[in-house]
Amino acid sequence: MDHHQPTPIAAPKQIGVGWWLLQGAGLAMTLGLMVVLAFALMMLTRMPVEGKTDPDVHWPTFAVWFVLCSVTVIGSMARSTWRELEDERVHVDVLGNELRIDRWSPPHERQRFLEQVAADTRARERAIEHQRSASEGDDQVATTEMTEHELRSAALRRREVGMDVPAAPPTGRWSRPLRLLRLTALNCLYGWLPLSLVVVVVLVELQDRVDPMWGLLPMLLLPIGWILMEAHQVLRHRVLRTRRSRSDLAQWHAVSGFVAAVVLALMAYTGVVMREDYPGIALVCFPLMVLCGWICKHELGHQIPSGPDRDPDVHDPPPDLSLID
Repeated sequence: MDHHQPTPIAAPKQIGVGWWLLQGAGLAMTLGLMVVLAFALMMLTRMPVEGKTDPDVHWPTFAVWFVLCSVTVIGSMARSTWRELEDERVHVDVLGNELRIDRWSPPHERQRFLEQVAADTRARERAIEHQRSASEGDDQVATTEMTEHELRSAALRRREVGMDVPAAPPTGRWSRPLRLLRLTALNCLYGWLPLSLVVVVVLVELQDRVDPMWGLLPMLLLPIGWILMEAHQVLRHRVLRTRRSRSDLAQWHAVSGFVAAVVLALMAYTGVVMREDYPGIALVCFPLMVLCGWICKHELGHQIPSGPDRDPDVHDPPPDLSLID
């Protein structure tokens, strides 16, 4: 095939009976799932209204939830099905113009589309070759000297970010203790669930001789692990004192606050449902949930954005070159 010959665009495929049967089966399955989802949401909605965990069936609430779920999900499916049925082909040329054909385009429009795509492909190849030849000429006169602005930016990154390794502990006498502290915290956070399963199996075998309340003992590993990880992040930032260590500490606080807010939201919902038995749970959990949300928002402001689009010079103070080696 010639190098300048564009890749041919295949014509839209024909739609058969199997495609329509698949769409109908998907619609029926989706409606069935929407019935189950609407019933579950109806029960969750009626729980705080009636104040009990087994509310009566309320068909108007069920109808409202079913309509909302069906309109949202089936509307998205209908748009996707229409795009597949239309089978539109889009090509954007070098000038930014969009060339379109679909399943019902007449033959002369399809032929014109192919000709325009071929012309645009040839224009792109000529532009790439011209750019390559120009860049080869520029490389011969380019220098490797750094400007004063680049030197200041590199010095600032060395001072504030250090080695730019988010999870690396500091070197020196604090390296080993902090590494052991982090390892212990991770073992507590990740090991409570397997240990709980082992304890449950043992208690099932020894249920006549051991109190079942001992099965809750492995749950203590969660708060112990969180405290140890919090101590590790705080001490690591106290030793390093860089923007990267503060960013890691802020990320840990944000994740902890988000998890706590979710748990408090579930407890507040349970308190609203069982308000006769536990009247004070919701009054305590709602303010704490708002506080956790504020902590997340405040700590995320200290996190360094990651990715190739991050500009380390934005919002950075001017560097003090007198302290640079």
